[in-house]
Amino acid sequence: MNGLTRGPMGPDDDGLDPELAGLFEEARQPLPAETFVAAAFDNIRKARRRRLIARASGVAIILAAGAWAAPYAAEQTLRIAGWVAEDLPANTGEIALASPLGWLCAALVTWRILRHRFQ
Repeated sequence: MNGLTRGPMGPDDDGLDPELAGLFEEARQPLPAETFVAAAFDNIRKARRRRLIARASGVAIILAAGAWAAPYAAEQTLRIAGWVAEDLPANTGEIALASPLGWLCAALVTWRILRHRFQ
């Protein structure tokens, strides 16, 4: 280009300046692959730990809220069931199981229970 470029001088010469190639060889340092990989694994491990702690905290909060609300829900369920049972005639269970609609509902409930149990 400017007349100062050096081309191949002999059969074993590849056209590179030996002084410049020597400087590059001396300055060459190995890449810090191990430290990068270790840092990446450390970041992944920390992210997993944070997710695990967040999930465990969420589950603990839900369990605590459920344990706190369960007695009230059971009490209200019993009150409603008692109120419904007071207004029903004595032979309601017999009527429900004797009707085709009662058989259909019982068959659907049984099918669903069996389907979920054997999957």
